[in-house]
Amino acid sequence: MSSTLTTSTTRRLDSSGEPPSKRRCLGTSDLSDSSAIISHKIISTSPIPLPLYADRYPTPYRSTNGQPAVYTAENKHAVSQRLPSTYSRTPVPPRHARPAESSNTTRSSAGLALPTSQPHVPESNAPASQPERSSNQSYGDTGGKTLASQEAGGAEERPYLPYSTRQEVISGLQAIRIPANTELGTTAFHVDFNKDEVRQSLDLVRRSLDLPPSIIVDAAMLKSFLAQSKLLPLPIPIPGRSRAAVLSFLADLSRQRTSSVPRILQLAKDEPTTKAAAWQSKRVSSLLLAREIVGHRGYGAMRRPQNFVNEFKKTTEDGLDLRAEWTNCAGDINTVTWVSNGAFLCGTTEHSDSHNQQYNKPGNLVLGSCSAGTLRAFPDHRIVRPMVDKGENSTEEMRESQDPWLYTSVVSSDYDQIHDRAFTCGYDRTVKIWKVDKAGATMRLIGTWLHDGNVNFVVASQHPSGMVATAADTHMNAVRVYLVNGDDVSGSRVRSHSCSRVVDEQGRDVSTEKWAYYPATIQWGRCPEVRHLLLVGYSPRSRTQDDNDIPEDRLGTGELCLWDGMTGERWRLLAGSGLNVFEVLWHPTQACFIAATSPQGPVGAELDARIRTQIRVFSKSKTEDQAFSVVQTLDCTAVDINELAIMPNSVLGSYIAAGCTDDNTYVWDTALGDKPIHVLRHGKPMDDFRGPDQTVDPGVKFCAWGSSPDRFYTGSSDGVVKVWNVRRQNPFVRNLLEVKGPVSYGKFSPDKSKLVLGDASGRVYFLSTHEEDQIPDAVSAVNISRLQHGGVKRPVPRLIIPHSEPEPPIGHRKHQTSQEIAKAYVEKGQLEINADRDPTIGMVQGPNYADTGRYDAASHVDGNIFGPLTAANDVRQLEAQKMWQRKSNRDKQRLELWSTKMTKELKRTQDEQVRRKHHENLSRDLDFHSLPEETKLALATTGLAPIDFDPDYGLDQEGEESWVDGWITRPLARECEGLNCTVPGCAPTCWDRP
Repeated sequence: MSSTLTTSTTRRLDSSGEPPSKRRCLGTSDLSDSSAIISHKIISTSPIPLPLYADRYPTPYRSTNGQPAVYTAENKHAVSQRLPSTYSRTPVPPRHARPAESSNTTRSSAGLALPTSQPHVPESNAPASQPERSSNQSYGDTGGKTLASQEAGGAEERPYLPYSTRQEVISGLQAIRIPANTELGTTAFHVDFNKDEVRQSLDLVRRSLDLPPSIIVDAAMLKSFLAQSKLLPLPIPIPGRSRAAVLSFLADLSRQRTSSVPRILQLAKDEPTTKAAAWQSKRVSSLLLAREIVGHRGYGAMRRPQNFVNEFKKTTEDGLDLRAEWTNCAGDINTVTWVSNGAFLCGTTEHSDSHNQQYNKPGNLVLGSCSAGTLRAFPDHRIVRPMVDKGENSTEEMRESQDPWLYTSVVSSDYDQIHDRAFTCGYDRTVKIWKVDKAGATMRLIGTWLHDGNVNFVVASQHPSGMVATAADTHMNAVRVYLVNGDDVSGSRVRSHSCSRVVDEQGRDVSTEKWAYYPATIQWGRCPEVRHLLLVGYSPRSRTQDDNDIPEDRLGTGELCLWDGMTGERWRLLAGSGLNVFEVLWHPTQACFIAATSPQGPVGAELDARIRTQIRVFSKSKTEDQAFSVVQTLDCTAVDINELAIMPNSVLGSYIAAGCTDDNTYVWDTALGDKPIHVLRHGKPMDDFRGPDQTVDPGVKFCAWGSSPDRFYTGSSDGVVKVWNVRRQNPFVRNLLEVKGPVSYGKFSPDKSKLVLGDASGRVYFLSTHEEDQIPDAVSAVNISRLQHGGVKRPVPRLIIPHSEPEPPIGHRKHQTSQEIAKAYVEKGQLEINADRDPTIGMVQGPNYADTGRYDAASHVDGNIFGPLTAANDVRQLEAQKMWQRKSNRDKQRLELWSTKMTKELKRTQDEQVRRKHHENLSRDLDFHSLPEETKLALATTGLAPIDFDPDYGLDQEGEESWVDGWITRPLARECEGLNCTVPGCAPTCWDRP
């Protein structure tokens, strides 16, 4: 068992109770004295007996290119002192409670206190033998400032670094060179000399200086020996130790720089989570101590003003780390809504166009549970798969192989916290209302609202009335406001609104068949004073997906509308209401909002050509009631703005951020003017989005403030989520997460402790500041994930839980395979195997073949299927009969062989069909006059004509059998047993040849 030391260690004492530095003989200075400056984890070890540890040190490695790898404290590699799991260490008792040294230690001839007791080690760990090494096989030049890679040797070699080099390595001032592609957890770069090795080293000094064994070696003798070793090639008889290692140890011993407790120093990679947790713990402890000393003033020990509340929030938020990851959603994550601090909804895009429907799949709406670590799919947003006239999806094979349902994109969602209702909408032209479990286990559909077009937005008001607004792809009455009825959600009252620019001054419709004004953004007010106000921005959009259809004079136009959701009245906007609107956002605590629009300069002034978009700040008008006016305009050079974020920093000022399509996020401080104070840049997009005018690259799709103004988050098409502190001159803090695709959406939980991110590859990422949110199953698969992420600790992605297959649409014909179709023909008696006459022919018409209606009318005279064949077809049939009559002996043998292989099951099936049909005929009264004409004709063509259709059924008055054209008719007994009937006087069939 190991103990972790973080800030201080205990110095060991000898029997006199004095520190080692006070000893008169050659003592030791504990290496752990310097561990107070080490910011990494140190695992203490027990004394190391030589024979038992010889097999514990790794075999030297060499990189593929022959160059060793370099690891320093700067590249996040920590120095650790490790002990194998078979050893344990007893904690050091306090100074007053320590026993005398004589009870458990002995003193070496050099004055070094050596433990006499050794921990038990299983015999399986001990090596069979310890071969000696030559002096030229060294671990490296340990006398220099850099530890070279191991050039040769086996697993028994144990390196030793001088004290000065060890101190530089531990403090992060010295680089350590180790072989590339080496597992750092098993790479020891320093192993202290144990008791036996110390004695052997001192014996070497005595032999070299011709001293008797009873002489105690002192510092002068060691220095004399080291001086001679530079001139004479002395042998090193210590197995597993190089000549340089022994000399370095004796040099440290002469300077009293050895350790009384032997240790192994290893290189271990410092995981980001471990390092962050250690830093977070230290930071919190420092803040608590400072607050206890100086109070909330923030001066004194802090040496600068500090907001303790903000610092605690920031420190906690910096512990945000990836806890779970899911994959296999239907498409790009397009919306995320938290229904509680432990459950969330996600909606995705879908392939639903006529040319890519084959890629459509379930998983467009999922419910996530943070506690259970699950992401569960729901099938409700779907439509019946439409028929495609052109392309590969128009073939019968493609239609039969595809799902009868087509899952549609879910593009918006929201949650009404007051009434506990969740809302989702998509391209199935509906809005779904849900009752969601707080833990995210399941949810129940409670209502549906149908629309005339694809529904792009659904937003729930925080007003107590429970209003919900939607926006659809229709140029008239596109915006609806629902007053939700809890008893009948689907039948809730609704009010519609339209853009005023759909008609011109003369009242004519300005929209055409190719383009129209559509809602581009929609938001309810957030502070109590404006929660009943609905803000909608309109933009011109082509109906044919071609922007060239929009007139040039209309490209920069649009409308910004503000309605009272309770009364339906429209509030006035005194300026900036006729521009193209990209995004809007309300202030969280004040009656004001911001709108990203196309640019417009002051009246009579020329606008700077570099300004392509603007953000206007609206506030309540002081001169008019029910009106808002522009109080500030912020300039932006991006072509399009995706996202807006606002964070108040004072009573009158705020930070405003805009994520744009040029992969940059622009940040303004409204108190400092209309120019951005920061431009937060992301890298190049992962996919080849880049176009000449920034209209193809999605750019920054996620920007959000944390719990304080010191933490701002952005995610872009480069697949990286970055953390910023806009209060600093250099705002970059760190890269929070790198995902597999372009970041498409993200949202914090209500308490800001959790974050859900989505990317364009259909993956969902769950991050949390709490370690207990780590998914247990994901922890067990961490080592596998290391291989996929370059050694970084990350959970293995989980698959979403699929929903059950919904019932097919009404009237849908289930696809059948050819085997299923053939089996159905045989079971219905429409086809049968011609086994009695010629089994090589295979299937022929069965007794119920007429039910199929499959006749070749063109082969009959006048197209009458009951008439004779045409002459040409009649000749072909006669020639075929002659050909089969001239069968060879081989054909006859093949026929006989095939006949013998007829299975008993097939015969039983045929017998059962005949028996069932026969019993069915017995229950009926035969009336030849009621037979269809085609049946009468068929009977006549079999050679039974002329037939007497009198109701005596072909019998004379005495009931005797009668002859009809060479055929004899017999009455069937009432107790007939069917095909193999043994009743006297009963025939197997209704007609029997004499």
